[in-house]
Amino acid sequence: MTSRKENMLKVLSHDRPDYVPFQLESIVPLSHRDALFYARNGDPALSQWTDAWGVDFMIPEHMNDDSGFPTSHPLKNLDDLDDFSWPDPDDPALFKSIAQEVKKIDRSQHFLMGLNPAVLFVRSWLICGMDNFLSGTIIQRKEVEHLLDKVTEYQMRIAERYVELGIDIAHMGDDIGTTQSMLMSPESWRELIKPRLKKIIDIYKAGGCFIYFHSCGRVMELLDDFIELGIDILNPLQASANNLSHIRNKTEGKITLHGGINCDLIMRGSIEEIEQETKHILDILAEDGEYIADADQKLPFPEEHLKAVESTVRKFGTYSGK
Repeated sequence: MTSRKENMLKVLSHDRPDYVPFQLESIVPLSHRDALFYARNGDPALSQWTDAWGVDFMIPEHMNDDSGFPTSHPLKNLDDLDDFSWPDPDDPALFKSIAQEVKKIDRSQHFLMGLNPAVLFVRSWLICGMDNFLSGTIIQRKEVEHLLDKVTEYQMRIAERYVELGIDIAHMGDDIGTTQSMLMSPESWRELIKPRLKKIIDIYKAGGCFIYFHSCGRVMELLDDFIELGIDILNPLQASANNLSHIRNKTEGKITLHGGINCDLIMRGSIEEIEQETKHILDILAEDGEYIADADQKLPFPEEHLKAVESTVRKFGTYSGK
């Protein structure tokens, strides 16, 4: 009988799996210390905190969520970049905890995925603020490129350390889209972000890792770029922002897709509507494998609603007899 890990390997390798995985089964996520900046710096008691880069975060009292929002940015002026205090990617404490976790994981049954949220574009604007960063791409181009280079250098060293740890999958988060468009033009992204992202990805690829790339919002204009960069898994396929059929057709045989089931419908819809939508997405994205079923955003879903998604995937997401 095929194990969950063996089935997931087929999904990631563009081979015909036995069934559609629900969420990231057989994949264990691991975060180095400073990769927990969205998640209260790893302390569930915190509602306000400052990350290793000096960015302040908070979670409003009324929100039932683990993800924080930035409230201030340490670099007020791009002209002051040379005086900015950069975190140390060689800090021995960064990987101390997960190095111990790795020893406890059964590698015959699980893949290890190293998490690296806000890898480049997002980390850069978190440092100086969205307005400063985006306006800077036009009026302070040299300073923005210097900022991006410094972040890239940091992330390249983090990549090396994850590879040394022995991860199988490199998770890279870098939200570039809204529901209507990209936050910067595709041309600017290709000039400023893509070549630097490639330097980071190449380190993971040389280490034999699958590349898992996360970007909320519209990403359809970048599909060819993702293929060129060697991205293996694309998430979350936000249904309200993208044409999922187009994404599937464009990436078939090249990128495994993860997500795509409308989160608003899972949150607010009836059980019948959720089951119908889940089956519809399976029909679009899972015909030939290369698909991991999941919501297109992580939200605190009602338990019975999430179970309806899972039961539908288990019932209809099989390739036996096809």
